[in-house]
Amino acid sequence: SAGTRSPQDAVRLRVRDASGEFRHFDCTASDLTDDLDVGGIVITARDVSAQQRAEDERADVEARYRATFERSPLGIAMVALDGCLLEANSALGRMVGHEPDALVGRPIVDLVHPADRELLDRLAPGEATGEPVSRTVRLVHADGHTVWVLADTSTIEHPDGSPAYHVALVADITDRKRLEARLEHQAFHDSLTGLPNRARLTDLLEVAWRNRSASGHLAVLFVDLDDFKRVNDERDHDAGDELLTLVARRLRAAVRGGDGVCRYGGDEFVVVCAEVEAPEVAVGLAERIRSSIEQPFLLASGPATIGASVGVAFADAHPSPSDLLRSADRAVGRAKASGRNRVVTAGDAT
Repeated sequence: SAGTRSPQDAVRLRVRDASGEFRHFDCTASDLTDDLDVGGIVITARDVSAQQRAEDERADVEARYRATFERSPLGIAMVALDGCLLEANSALGRMVGHEPDALVGRPIVDLVHPADRELLDRLAPGEATGEPVSRTVRLVHADGHTVWVLADTSTIEHPDGSPAYHVALVADITDRKRLEARLEHQAFHDSLTGLPNRARLTDLLEVAWRNRSASGHLAVLFVDLDDFKRVNDERDHDAGDELLTLVARRLRAAVRGGDGVCRYGGDEFVVVCAEVEAPEVAVGLAERIRSSIEQPFLLASGPATIGASVGVAFADAHPSPSDLLRSADRAVGRAKASGRNRVVTAGDAT
C-alpha cells in the first residue's frame, strides 16, 4: 500500500504464460513520466518462478514437519550440544507432565530418573557419527511417578560435518515394562505364597555360592512341613492353601533380612542364608523356624497345628550348589525318620 513500500521494493505477481501455466515475477516500477525520452512508467520484471517453487516446497516441508512434530504420538526433543532442550513436542510434555514451552532451556537430565542419568553422560559411538542410538531410561513425571521410555537419539550435523544438535524420538514403554515385570514375577514366584519358586531358588543359590566370603558361611535350610497332608485331607484344599500362605508369612518373619525364602514345591520350603557368622547361627535360625511353625495357626475353618522338619547344610563341605541343596534335603529325610518336628544338620545325617 502507499506509504509502506519504496519504489525499489519488488511486488511478486503471478502471470499466466502461453502454455497456461503461472509464472512468478518480482516487479519494480519507475515513474519516468517526466523523462522526455520515456514519458511513462517503466516496469522491470524478473522471473523468480524457480525461487518461488523452492520457497513453496520449503513451506510445505515446514508445515508437514510442524504437523508431524506436534501430532506425533512419539515424544520428540531437540537437544542442544550442552544438553539443554531447544524444543519439545506435546507428546513429550505429556510424558513428563509439563507444557512443552516450559521444557525449553531445561537440561534434559532434569527429566531423567537419577539412577539413569549416567546413561546420558556416556557418549555412545553412534552419536558421534550421526547414527541413531537407542537407550531405555526412566523419566520422572511432574507428579513423581516413573515413566519408562525408549529413546532413539541422532546427532544432526552442520553442512561442514560438525555436530549441530541432537534429536531424540521418545516412546513410552511403561506398559510393556510392567507386563515384562509381571511375567517375570509369575515365572519366578509361587502364585500362592508370593515366594520365589524353585527356578528362582536355583539363581539365588548360584549367586550366593559365587559371592560367598571366606569370613562367612553359606547355609541352606530345607523345611518340610509335618502333618500338612492331614490338614489338607481332613478339611479341604482351600484350608491347605490358606495354611501354606500363613507358613510363608511366618518364614519371612523368622529369617534375617538378607536371607532368601523360597517355596520348593508342595509343602517344602528352602531358606538360603548367604552370610552366616558361624554354623551355630544357622542351626539357631532353623530352630526358630521350627518353633514358629509349631505354634497353632488360625484358619477360616478353625485352628490347625502342624510341625516342621528342618535340614541344614553348609557350603564348606560341598562341591556345588546343587550338592549343597541335596545334602540339606537328605538331612530333612533324617529329621523325618527321627520323629519329625526337629532340626538335623547334614553332618548328623550322614
